Amino acid sequence: MALRAFLEASEFAWPDSWAALRTVVASGEEVAVELVATATHGGERVTQPMAAFFTVRDGLIVRQACYFDLAGLLVHLRERGIA
Repeated sequence: MALRAFLEASEFAWPDSWAALRTVVASGEEVAVELVATATHGGERVTQPMAAFFTVRDGLIVRQACYFDLAGLLVHLRERGIA
């Protein structure tokens, strides 16, 4: 349920967000994804490269970890006066 809560909060904060997948690598239950997320914040388009890692069992995601440059994103938003 923690993942669902996180995704719902993200959707609320970034309602028009979407992700472009760059690379997907899978081996057994493990999946790695390189992506670029795009959204509008404060009326300005923001892009953020990310990496996500999943464990999939019986067709369900049972673990997810996502990494991105939060400090870089905050600098970008602050430079534009929207954070």
